[in-house]
Amino acid sequence: MDGKVGMGMLKRIVIFCLVVIMGCFGMNAQAADRWKWYYSSDYYGHYYDTQTVKYNGAQQYATIWTKTLKQDGSLLEEDHIILDYQYKTAGMVEYVTYQNGYPRRHSFSKPVISFVAPDSARETLSRLVAEQLGIRPMYPGGADRWKWVHATDRWSVYVAKDTLIDLGKENLYSIWAKRVYLNGGESKIQYFCDPTRDIIRTRYSKWRSTVPDSDEEAVLNAVKALNVGA
Repeated sequence: MDGKVGMGMLKRIVIFCLVVIMGCFGMNAQAADRWKWYYSSDYYGHYYDTQTVKYNGAQQYATIWTKTLKQDGSLLEEDHIILDYQYKTAGMVEYVTYQNGYPRRHSFSKPVISFVAPDSARETLSRLVAEQLGIRPMYPGGADRWKWVHATDRWSVYVAKDTLIDLGKENLYSIWAKRVYLNGGESKIQYFCDPTRDIIRTRYSKWRSTVPDSDEEAVLNAVKALNVGA
């Protein structure tokens, strides 16, 4: 009789353990499914939270949380980000830093806004979020996005055709360009153009006319060639 009771208790214990183990696997799978990878550097991995994606269709922006992990898997930072699909920008709303596992929350009175560069981590994030929401991506992308427009003895200049943006005021446009150097390195820069007045500027410069046979002249002419100007 005692043996039968012992076997019954053993079965209950085994079943209980199996339920706990299966529950743990389920929780781990849920956590893994919630956070999706979108970019890695030599030192950090970047993920976004699929469960906190929210979209404002009227104003065409999404909000989302991302997290950054160190190489050892420990949590470095979580960021609350806004992605503007109309004007192709990303902004930081708030962020949480972790030191020795303790969180510290930081916020801004206004989001810190920057334009989303082509072939960047932010573009990858915006594309994955757009796929989840079922909306158009910020930029179409594609193998033929970069068009050669100019060259010197040190670099070649290309414009990303799909990044042309009508800024919605006084015939102003923006477009991304890049220099590809002879050693294989490259740098990207965003230009703002007024094809009607034949002037151009970067984010940190003033409006100016273009110099003949310069990078800026080639970029401005490329904008005109895309049927948006003078």
